[in-house]
Amino acid sequence: YKDGVGVTKDINKALSYGSRSCDGGFAPGCAGTADVYEHGSGGATKNTVLEAPLYPRSRVRGIDFESACTGLGRMLILKNEKDPMAKTAIERACNFGYASACAIDKILFGGTRAAIASPSEMKESQSECMHNDVGACTKQGLLQALAQPGLGKPTLDRACMSGDAFACLVAKKIQ
Repeated sequence: YKDGVGVTKDINKALSYGSRSCDGGFAPGCAGTADVYEHGSGGATKNTVLEAPLYPRSRVRGIDFESACTGLGRMLILKNEKDPMAKTAIERACNFGYASACAIDKILFGGTRAAIASPSEMKESQSECMHNDVGACTKQGLLQALAQPGLGKPTLDRACMSGDAFACLVAKKIQ
C-alpha cells in the first residue's frame, strides 16, 4: 500500500499492516514502518517517537535485515555521532553488502571496505528521488558519494534542504 503497487496507494493502510506484521515478528515489517516514520514517506508525518523502537525490534526478530541495521545506525548517529552501537550497525549492514551503509561507514567513520552500488539500486533511488522521496534522495546521494564523494554532495544537500537531518550531517562531512 505504501507505493500503490497493485493496490490503491494508502499510507495509513501501509502503516497499519506494517505495524501488525512487526508485532507478529516479521522484521521487514518493523524496518519498513520505521523507514516511513523516519522519512515521512508517502505523505506520512515524520514521527521519531514511533520510529525509535521499530529499527531495534526488526533486529531482534532473528533476521539481520540490512536496511534495519542501516536505519538503526542512522537513528543512533543523529542522537550521538560517536555512539559505538551506531558504527557497529552501519558496519554490519555494509558487511552484508548494503552499499548505502558502506557509504555512511566510509564518510562518517573512515571505513575502507570496497563497495559498489548496483545499477538497479542507483536507478531506483534516482527515480524515487525525482518523485520527491527525501529518503531516496539521501540514499542516492550516499550511493553517488560511494563512487566519488563530491558527486553525492549536491544530492545530499537537496535532501537536507527537504528536511532530512541525516543528509545534512553527511553532507557536512563531504569536502
